[in-house]
Formats: sequence, C-alpha cells, structure tokens
Amino acid sequence: MKWLCLFSILCCASITSIHAGELTIAYRDHKEIYDDRQLESMPQTGIQTYTQWNPDDVHYEGPKLSHFLKLRHANSVTVIAANGYVSSLPLADIERYQPILALSGNGRKLTIKEKGPYLIMFPYRQHSELRRVSRENLFVWYVKKIIVH
Repeated sequence: MKWLCLFSILCCASITSIHAGELTIAYRDHKEIYDDRQLESMPQTGIQTYTQWNPDDVHYEGPKLSHFLKLRHANSVTVIAANGYVSSLPLADIERYQPILALSGNGRKLTIKEKGPYLIMFPYRQHSELRRVSRENLFVWYVKKIIVH
C-alpha cells in the first residue's frame, strides 16, 4: 500500500512539473515553445460541450489546433501528453471539426484536475459520431507536445 501511495504522488508530481505552463510544437525543421501568455494572445475560439468524463456543459476556449498546422502545411499530427499518452490525429478530423487547444473552461484556466493546463477539445456535443468509443483517442489531455509532420 505504501508503494501505491508513493507511486501516485510521484506520477502526479511528474505531470505537474513536466507540463507546467509550457507547450512544445515540433515541426520538421524546428520547434517552438509557447507559454501561457503566448497561447492566450492568439485568437481564441470557444466550444460549448460536455464530454465522456464530464456530463456538464463546459465552455472551453483556446486557439484552434489548425492555427499551428496551416502555417506549416502539415501532413499529419501527433499529440503527446505529459502522462505518456500518444495520439495521432487525422488531418481530416482537424479540418472538419476544428478542435481547439483548450486553455480554459468556463472562464478559468484548466488545472491538472480538469485535464489541463492544455487539452485537445473537439465539439463532442455537436457531433454524435465523436461520441463513439473508437473516437476517444481524439481527446488528449495534459498536452505537452504537438508534432507536426
């Protein structure tokens, strides 16, 4: 039991320290590192939705994920979370659903407890096809790095 408690504390601490307020976007030829202030200064888009982990409607805001892709003529996108989760997002889904890199929910910065500080958010409520279990990989939280291929 002691080991389980220690493991839980270390995991939470590593997520917080790895991911505290910094996002890396890696392109083919270079990488860019953004802090909260830079991300908040980008044009913000809102998505009002519930999710599979929260049945209440939340108004998420953040820059469109496509903002980072259009500038570099992306072929594919990989999102890496601080907890080690990796997801490849189809460009067709990014173009169709226009997900955001959510920085806030209901006007408050997302915390680790709320799956932040950065969360890939799709308009889940507005598109029933996103509610299938096979589509859950599109939602990535604790985002620390986005690789644009």
